Amino acid sequence: WTIIKELIWIKSYFRRHKDKDILELPLMTDAKHLLSMQLLGQIISSAAKNAQIIEWLVAMVKSIRITIKHGICEQSALALTFLGFLSVGQGDSKGATRFANL
Repeated sequence: WTIIKELIWIKSYFRRHKDKDILELPLMTDAKHLLSMQLLGQIISSAAKNAQIIEWLVAMVKSIRITIKHGICEQSALALTFLGFLSVGQGDSKGATRFANL
């Protein structure tokens, strides 16, 4: 249930915030958070390649939460791209396009 609650929170966050708000998040500079994002990015990629859906979802959600709380970094783009893939799977082509464009 926790992952579902997190996904609902993320979707709600993006409904409440415009693209401009997202793009104006500060750049992530903390080394610990940057390393966390790199590791989560590796998990996202590996889990997607190996069809490990739960691991993929958890890593993606954690990456997006870190991005929202601590700022944008290169790995944020990967998490948003995969959030777009999830949106396609949910029939939300508008949301998928939005995340792809971010």
